[in-house]
Amino acid sequence: AYNHYLRGRHHVQQYSRSGVMDAAADFERALAQDPEFGLAHAMMAFAYTVQNNYGMGTPGEHFPRIREHVGLALRYAPDEPWTHFAAAVVPYTLEWDWQAAKEVYDRTLALDPDFTAIRWVMAEWQGIVAGNTELALQTVDEALRLDPFASAAAATRAAILHFGRRYAEAAEEYRAMRELDPGNPTNTMNLVSNLALSEQVEEARRLLAEALPRVRSTYGPTLAVHLARVGDLEGARAVGVVGGG
Repeated sequence: AYNHYLRGRHHVQQYSRSGVMDAAADFERALAQDPEFGLAHAMMAFAYTVQNNYGMGTPGEHFPRIREHVGLALRYAPDEPWTHFAAAVVPYTLEWDWQAAKEVYDRTLALDPDFTAIRWVMAEWQGIVAGNTELALQTVDEALRLDPFASAAAATRAAILHFGRRYAEAAEEYRAMRELDPGNPTNTMNLVSNLALSEQVEEARRLLAEALPRVRSTYGPTLAVHLARVGDLEGARAVGVVGGG
């Protein structure tokens, strides 16, 4: 069970479509061996959350499974930081109860002050929910100091800069992420948007043209945003989001 759990941890932290699907299968195998494996329940809840956030299924489809596995993680591993990390998903992603999510983050950090994952989600809360860009950057930089290879922390830093309207800086973050993972179109598309928003439109259009063949059809709503930002309103309307505006 533990071997399957470790494989799942490896796969889920790739933050790719195939990685998340492989992770869910790994955690299922771990739980088939040991149904009371609390950490496997916690990570299964997290895997379903990533599937939800990446549009892998209809909106809300995974919510019942997330709640189920969070409950079982709290039952079988109540003192583990990863359990509380997963539990924060319920108020944050399912209920949009920002204050309740912050309280879970604080409890998790009290359990383990060096727990990197909770620092980057706390940074996301500070920068995107609370709008405190500078504090959020300090928090995510601390997460990266503790774990320089934490790809989720790097992605969070880029998102914080984007939502803080520091588009040129965000573009450089996404450029670095693209160089590390050139096969991931999400990094390219986010780079495209931030280049366009920082008035580097020609490069944005070139990269978008290169990336479009690799973009999944399920990417439609976000694709429309990227197309609109580079000035392709006709293309954006064609995917049914921008409409006439």
